[in-house]
This record gives sequence, C-alpha cells and structure tokens, in this order.
Amino acid sequence: MNNTQQRILSSPAVMAMIASQTKQEVALSSRIRANRERVFHALSIPEYIEAWFKSPVEDELRFLFHSVTSETFRIDLFRGMALQTRVQSCCTILSSEQIRYSWKITSPGQRVDTVVDLRLVGSFEGCTLGLKHIGFRDAVESAWYEQVWRRSLDALCRLMEK
Repeated sequence: MNNTQQRILSSPAVMAMIASQTKQEVALSSRIRANRERVFHALSIPEYIEAWFKSPVEDELRFLFHSVTSETFRIDLFRGMALQTRVQSCCTILSSEQIRYSWKITSPGQRVDTVVDLRLVGSFEGCTLGLKHIGFRDAVESAWYEQVWRRSLDALCRLMEK
C-alpha cells in the first residue's frame, strides 16, 4: 500500500465509514428508577417481556408475542398481513444480576443466531441495565435492532417507573 492509499484509508471520513459498516453489535444502558428485583422479573419472564418489547416503527410493523414455555418465547414481526421475521428465544438466568436471551432470527431465506446479554446493577431505589446484543450479519441489521432496543428500553423504563 502506498502513502496516498494509507492517507485515504486513515482519513476521519473513511475511518467513520469503515467503523459504521463493521459495527455488528448493539450496546446500550439505561438507568431505571425501580427496584432491581422488579426489573429483573420484567426481563426474565416471557409474559412480562411482551409488555415492554417494541417494534421500532409501530405504524408499519407489529410484533406478535407468543410465550412457549416458562423460559422460551417467540416474536413474529409482521408488515401488514405478511410475516417478515420470526425470533425464537430462550431466556436463561445466569445469575441474580444477569440474563441471556439466545435468539434464532429467521427471515425469508436467512437465519442468524444472536445473543442478548442483560446485566442489572443497583438496589431498591433504582438500577442500571446494561444490554449487549451480538451476532448480527451486518451493520444494517445491527442498526435496526439498536432502534428496537432503544424503543423497548424506553418502554421498560416508563413501565417500571409507574
């Protein structure tokens, strides 16, 4: 690689473009003014997850939630009447502060396995929820799920703070 190519590749604009193209995870945190144990239950019980998990664009998309067992659930994403994506999830409690969702995301002709790690730190007065979702195929998919998680965590905060 010559000096000109090195300068082009190391320019801030190109570096930002490369970084945005390679980001294949979602990492977020939220401060929730609610008892950590209460938030833990909302994160670990499928029937409660349905109350706060949201589509990024409600007018065009809708999620249908199906509780399968006490640890597994399925989320079907519809656009109009057509099924776009199905998420099969297994919820595993790793400790009193950490929950993991193992997701199998299936859309027409594609399947990807991802992992969502949720960690709670806090006490009776409030807690901080850290979320990391990894395993996406590309930056576009990662960006879409980042919108899902931002909207969902906002809904969780509102629900828990009541």
